[in-house]
Amino acid sequence: MSKKFTKKNHSTQWIRLDELTVIWPQAQRRLDHKKSLKIAAELDPDAFGILTVTLRDPKSGGKRHIVDGQNRWNALFNVLGWDGDQCVLCEIIQTTSPKEAARSWLIRNGGRRNPQALDRFKVAVTGEFPDETAVNGILTKMGYHVAADTRDGAFYAVEAALSIYRRHGETILVNSLLTIQEVWGRAPSAVTAVIVQGVTLVLIEHGDKIDRKRLVKRIGQDHTPTNIIGRAKGMRELRRGTMALNVARVLIATYNLGLRHEKRLIEKTA
Repeated sequence: MSKKFTKKNHSTQWIRLDELTVIWPQAQRRLDHKKSLKIAAELDPDAFGILTVTLRDPKSGGKRHIVDGQNRWNALFNVLGWDGDQCVLCEIIQTTSPKEAARSWLIRNGGRRNPQALDRFKVAVTGEFPDETAVNGILTKMGYHVAADTRDGAFYAVEAALSIYRRHGETILVNSLLTIQEVWGRAPSAVTAVIVQGVTLVLIEHGDKIDRKRLVKRIGQDHTPTNIIGRAKGMRELRRGTMALNVARVLIATYNLGLRHEKRLIEKTA
């Protein structure tokens, strides 16, 4: 039997601006200040739309969490400086749970072009989606934190990690990241999507034959993360294929250097 709409689950109400805020940043995308400025500059009340908010949260002084529409709210309240007693029309989500707020955000925004992969991933973890939660746990155990910055341990390639986890499982993802850590530590530049994917391709194709100590030593001697990307770009011009595939080709060529023919890794990818 299909679910039915109810007025309780989809009620609307005029809510004061000062009653609204982002209580749980982990259940929302990052605020886009440029977008707020644009909304403020081009404000059209008839095209403003409806915000989506939660019930009052007693733990947050009775504030309501903004599930959808924080840039529009910010344009009115902070950019234009509207009084807090000004009201906007809101759809009320019947929850005071960050998990349910995150799930609602993903349902509403997951198919749009605007949300970035990092935002989707963080919100999915808050919403306790199984794959994202599992991958986040792996990254945390390995000393990474999901962020788009240059601090040691920052990890941004969440879509690549999710894809590897879903297609090949936890062991392959962990081994790929361990290999990278043994070469370059937890440098953010070493865990770009193409490097993580390239290392994974090598381990999938040659895991039973490869000498990981040699692989780590040879890569560390010959390549920085930036250098290996440059080599892969040059190889792609000659041989085509994706960047991840060409990173794998560079790694295999590096590993094979100085080895007798019978001990070399044979490239299987075309």
